[in-house]
Amino acid sequence: MADEDRPDVESGDTGATGRAPRPEPKSDREFDELDQSFADIPEPETPRAFFEEDDYLAEPPPAAAQPPVEDFGFDDIAQGDEPPPGSRRSSKRGGLRPRGGRADVGAGDDVDEAPRPRRTRPSGSSRTSGARRSRGGRSRAAGVRGGGSSRRPPDGPAALLSNPMARLAVFALIGILLVFGLWLFIKDRQRNQMVGSYKSYVNEAGQLADQSSADGKKLIQVLQNTDGKNAAALRTEVDKLAVDAKALVKRGDALSPPDGLADADRALQMSLRMRASGLSLLSQIIPNVMRGENANAASRQLSDPMKRFLASDVVYQDEYATVAAAKIRQESIDGLEVASNTLFLTGTNDKFASDAGAASLLKSMKSGGTKNTNASGGKRGTSVEGVTADPSGQALSASGANNIPAGSELKWVVNVKNGGDFPETDIKVTAQLYYPGTADAVDTQTVTIPSLASGASKQVSVPGPASGAWVAGKEGQLVIESGQVSGETNTDNNRQEFQIVITAG
Repeated sequence: MADEDRPDVESGDTGATGRAPRPEPKSDREFDELDQSFADIPEPETPRAFFEEDDYLAEPPPAAAQPPVEDFGFDDIAQGDEPPPGSRRSSKRGGLRPRGGRADVGAGDDVDEAPRPRRTRPSGSSRTSGARRSRGGRSRAAGVRGGGSSRRPPDGPAALLSNPMARLAVFALIGILLVFGLWLFIKDRQRNQMVGSYKSYVNEAGQLADQSSADGKKLIQVLQNTDGKNAAALRTEVDKLAVDAKALVKRGDALSPPDGLADADRALQMSLRMRASGLSLLSQIIPNVMRGENANAASRQLSDPMKRFLASDVVYQDEYATVAAAKIRQESIDGLEVASNTLFLTGTNDKFASDAGAASLLKSMKSGGTKNTNASGGKRGTSVEGVTADPSGQALSASGANNIPAGSELKWVVNVKNGGDFPETDIKVTAQLYYPGTADAVDTQTVTIPSLASGASKQVSVPGPASGAWVAGKEGQLVIESGQVSGETNTDNNRQEFQIVITAG
């Protein structure tokens, strides 16, 4: 029988045991609130680091199993059972007395009381297990956030790259470096292409200028008429040169100049056209000037194409060679030079552009060159037939520059011919060296041929320039001339001119 059913036991009576009656059991709601209060107690957290590598790099590790939470026997009390021996409630309160309290019931007496049925909860709805899950979840989260079970935060470059902003800055820097490198590559490639285009154009233009200059020298030789050709034969020779000049004009039109040399290219083409038109004009007037009775009028007519040739040389030098050389220096292109001395009227041939020079040329055209006649009716005169550099044995060419190795034994071997009808004596052969910008020769060497029979040729060695007179690597002009003999009226074939570069041995 339960204590509340006994009439001799009142509420609040200590009974024979002298103990206070057991308080009324709490309701289920009160037990739930008490359990929840234990479950809501927060666990201490380790201070969270500013940055955890696992937040980005890995899933949080599983939390260790938590020990079961002691419910202090409240579930058993709610079911009317005594707490197990040794529990907190048992140790603190010394055991529980039967509900309702009886004075005659001792601590060890058995009380006949109908057992209350144990309440059951659905699986997964236990307050204790819920609290455990709640505390366990918080513990695992706290472990991840506080770093209790995570790895040590990275430092050094790894920590820098773990920062999103730092990674963004690194990627931006890499992108800038790539763009800069690409820009340098493109700029270097463009520079190489530009230098290549300059060299290709200047070399091709130089070939045209050399060939045109050679045609100019040949023209003077034709007009001097050393072979005694008539007007028709002279015109045929001039027509051949005109055809060559027109071919050079077409080749000039086909050139592809770089942008920086566009103006210079127009000047080069203009000079080539002026030379071609001058040759065409000369071919037309040859018959007239050859048979003209008025020498002054014929000389002025002959000077017109010669003045055109001279003008073409001015255009070439001032508008092409000078402008192209300045542009090359501006672009800092090394090892590229523009030939400025490849003129149509080289050396002293520009004198034929004057009326007096044209008159002397016309006289040569009519008289047949070295076939001069003296008072007795005989022909007299000498000519320079060729020059060779010794000891190298290199034959000098009137077309283009001749590279001559320097040396103490340098000499000019000159071939002189007596084209007259009489033997000649004391023929002076002179070699003079000129450099641009100097009016007078920097070196003059002379030898004398004692005698030379009619129609005979003789080779004579003229010493090379004296030490200190020549400049290594600099282009100069070498003039070889045989002296005028008595009774000789035409001296145009008495000299030859060469562009030479003396190189240090």
